Amino acid sequence: MGKRNYLWITVFAFYSLMTGATEMDADKLQWHFIKNFVQYTKWPSTSLSDNFSFCVIGRSALARLAVKGTVKKTLPLVIHAFEDRLPRRKELLACHAVYFSKNLNYGELKFLLSQLDKSPVLSISEQTNFILQGGLVQFIREGNKLRFMINGQASRAQGLTISPALLRLSHNQVTP
Repeated sequence: MGKRNYLWITVFAFYSLMTGATEMDADKLQWHFIKNFVQYTKWPSTSLSDNFSFCVIGRSALARLAVKGTVKKTLPLVIHAFEDRLPRRKELLACHAVYFSKNLNYGELKFLLSQLDKSPVLSISEQTNFILQGGLVQFIREGNKLRFMINGQASRAQGLTISPALLRLSHNQVTP
């Protein structure tokens, strides 16, 4: 089975699991989606080092769900949780992917996204209008389903290449 077929099967399997899910189940589902986003995103070779850094900003179960292991091919996964404070710019730019929790206020979120400023960091959240604020991947809940939107144009501007197959799965590809 080719890589492309595996992507479709994996994403669709998680895409349809939301029926009757609890909040923790929703967080687990988001983590499965994020792992797939990472697998099908290419970073500039200069930005990947000896590990893959996943950061969680704000209070979220994702910091506990993202267990050690590998997430991007053979790179070990390192989790950085910023629950009680906002990361400094240097800490933020050291992340390969960042999940912004829904409890961040508009000002904090807008400030942090401005700190990324065209850096190759995959920004993810379920905040309302996250993509319109400059984020790259936004989770959307529609009834009992979890969907996502990807801003492909912004990801390219930040030096990230997201698989065309993954872009096609995006609920609405938004280009602000």
